[in-house]
Parts: sequence; C-alpha cells; structure tokens
Amino acid sequence: MAEWDEDGNEKGFTLPQGERKIVVVTHDESTFHAYDSRRSIWVEKGEMPLRPKGKGRGIMVSDLLYQRGRLAAPQSITEDWLSEHNLRRHATEFFEYSKNNYWTAEKMVHQVKTVAIPLFELAFPKDEYEALFLFDNSSNHGCMPDDALLVSRMNLGLGGKQAHMRSGINSLTGEEQPMDFPNGEQKGIRVVLQERGLWREKLRLDCKGTERQEVHPQKSFCCARHVLAAEPDFQAHQMSLLEQAITDAGHSVLFYPKFHCELNAIEYYWGAAKHYTRENCDYSFPSLRIMVPASLESISSTTIWRFFKKTERMMDYYREGVQYGSEEFKKREQERHKIVYKSHRRVGTSGARDL
Repeated sequence: MAEWDEDGNEKGFTLPQGERKIVVVTHDESTFHAYDSRRSIWVEKGEMPLRPKGKGRGIMVSDLLYQRGRLAAPQSITEDWLSEHNLRRHATEFFEYSKNNYWTAEKMVHQVKTVAIPLFELAFPKDEYEALFLFDNSSNHGCMPDDALLVSRMNLGLGGKQAHMRSGINSLTGEEQPMDFPNGEQKGIRVVLQERGLWREKLRLDCKGTERQEVHPQKSFCCARHVLAAEPDFQAHQMSLLEQAITDAGHSVLFYPKFHCELNAIEYYWGAAKHYTRENCDYSFPSLRIMVPASLESISSTTIWRFFKKTERMMDYYREGVQYGSEEFKKREQERHKIVYKSHRRVGTSGARDL
C-alpha cells in the first residue's frame, strides 16, 4: 500500500514487475443543516436562547479521501483543461436534497464512474497505482443490478411483476438455465425448481409465522424461496452496481464492517467540517451553500493524514484484542496523547485535541 509521511512525502519501496501500489480511497456521505449551529453560546443570566425549530434545509455531501487529502486533480492541471474534459477539481458531490430528490445508488455510481475514478487516474498513473475504494454498508452501496439472481425479486408462478434475471446454473444438469422462456415470459420459482428436480408438492412460497426462525435452519424444504436461495448460483457472490463499476475500471473495492464507523477516517473529517460550519453559518440556507465547501477546504492535508493514522491505530487495537471504548483502549489512547505540564504555555491531556 502506498503511504505518506506527515510532510506529504510518499514512502518509497520496490514492487515486483507488473504489480501496482495500492492507494486507499475512503468514501462517506454526510448532511449539513442550516439550523445546526454552535452547541454553546453566551446569553445573559436568566435568558434562554431562541433557536429555530427543526434542522432546516440541508446539503448532503458525498466525498472521498486518501491519506494525503481529498481526492482531487493535481494542481498542475488547469481549470480550463478540467472543464474541457467535463471534470472538476475535487471528487466531492454537493447534493441539495428535497421531498422528490434523493441520493440514489445510480447517483453514487455516476459519481464514482465519471468523477472519482478519472480524477484518481489523473493523480495516480494507472500503470503504477491501483485504487482500493472503501465504502460503508449502506443500502445504496449494495444495490444490485436489475438482472441479479435474487429470489426476493421472483414470484412463485409465471410472469407478472417480477424481474427479468440473468441465466443461472442448473444444479441438476450443470448447464446454463435461463430464467425466462424463449418468448420472454419469466419462469418464476416453481418452474426453475422443477427444472432442477427440487420442486415438492404443496411447497409454499414463504415460511409462515415462526417457521422463518425455527424451521428454516433445520429443514431444506421449508418454503420455495429458501430452497432456491440455497442453490449455489443464487448463493454465489454477485457484484453490486458499485462493485461492478469499480472493478470494470481496473480498481478494487471493499466494505467496512457494519457498525464500525471508527475505522473510517472520513468520519473525523466530517466532525471537523461540521465544527467549522457551526461556527460560521448564520442560520440561512444561502450561507450554508457557502460554508459547506469552505468547511471542507479548511481541513488541511496534514490533519487528514492524522485522521488516517488514527484509524490505523484502531485497527491495531482490534488485532491485539483490545475493544473500542474499553478501559484498556482508553488507557492506550491516554498514554499516546499524554502531555506533561512543563510551563504555563503547555496544556495537559484534557486540553489536547485528539487527532
């Protein structure tokens, strides 16, 4: 993996011929609201601050970082050149959501395909570097293609409102098995199971009541959905839209473990950006439009490098069996950041900002 020191210098090492350095590029989304202001303010004794109700209008930001900063085109490339090639300086996407305007899987894939990957390959020549994109486990990131082999998209009978799926592999014959008839009508679960020799009379589409939890783990033929879902071709890993777009471009993708946001360096980046926004926004949406980009620009590349180093420490703790938030974890972090008072100009641990 490519690494940089605190001064921004890439650490050198030799790879076997044909190998590429891997650059970790982490992604996340966050929302900034117009009424999300400072957490503490000065007021006269006995007075209560008047704050707007609700969060107000918001801007969602989808951004990508690597160890030395935000994913962006090199400074040597001019704005005119970027404009001519339908690119922008940063991979950041600003999205003003509303009742009928949502951030969808298709928009996420479009950002990665048309902005993030081209900018990465401008900054890191493809013959020398490979991107390893890291995403969290949101439903947007795991959205499957329309033709994926998913039993949840199938009916028991023929036709109707069910997906036209790609061909599977018949476990009885080992041959390719189309999921549609030659006339284009969908076969449905019953016909697919009949062709595989797995259909049983009176087999229901779904388990009833407590059977979902109690029967399915012990019995193979609890319901039609579970029988087909247990087939090797339906069990095999199928790429999501996002995975497919990245691997087709010659790069790699992984997903963070669920419920472990402390392993994503960009979470600390959002905290710093929101602090800046709260300190400078004036409770208006026009101001928020200005402050959100400014807040991202305010975070230095050195600070982002420290965020990445912090997540590396978290991973080291887990490898050593130390759980996040435990007494041992707190002790190690305190020892790392311990600052001894030596003069009136020095601050102790309680006053040190944890980077």
